[in-house]
Amino acid sequence: MRRALLNLLTAGSLVLCAGVALLWVWSYRRSEAIALERWSFTAGWLNARIYGVGINRGRVGVFWISRDTPMRSPPAPQWQWLHASGEELPSARHTRAGFYAVFPPAIPYGNGSVAQDCGAGAPAWALVLALGTLPALRYWRHRRRPPPGGV
Repeated sequence: MRRALLNLLTAGSLVLCAGVALLWVWSYRRSEAIALERWSFTAGWLNARIYGVGINRGRVGVFWISRDTPMRSPPAPQWQWLHASGEELPSARHTRAGFYAVFPPAIPYGNGSVAQDCGAGAPAWALVLALGTLPALRYWRHRRRPPPGGV
C-alpha cells in the first residue's frame, strides 16, 4: 500500500513538473492567470475579493486583490472564475533569484474606495526543481539497486 502511494505521488509530481516546465517556456511569450472573484455587500460597502494564480516571464505566483467601494444598493453576492492575459497581474519587486512578495498598504481613493493588491511568487525553475526532485530520487535509487539474484 505504501509503495503504491509513493508511486502515485511520484507519477503526479512528474506530471506537474512537466506541466510547469511547459508553462515556464510559454510564459516568455504570454502571461496567463486564473482567478476566483467574490463580490459581497456589507454595511453599505461593496467588497470585491480576487484570489488567483498566474505565470509571467518565468515567474509563478499567487495573488489576492481586495477592493472596498461604498454603494447604496447591494448587488447579489456572487463567485465567478476569471481568466486574465497580458499585463494584468500585480506588479512586484523581484530579487536576484526571482522570488518576490508584494504586501503594500491599502490605497484610499477620493470616492471612499480602498484597494490593495498583494502577491507572492517564485521563479518557475524553482518549482520545476522542487517537483522533479521525487521522481529523480526514485529513478536514481532504482538505478543503483543491485539486480535480483546477486549478479
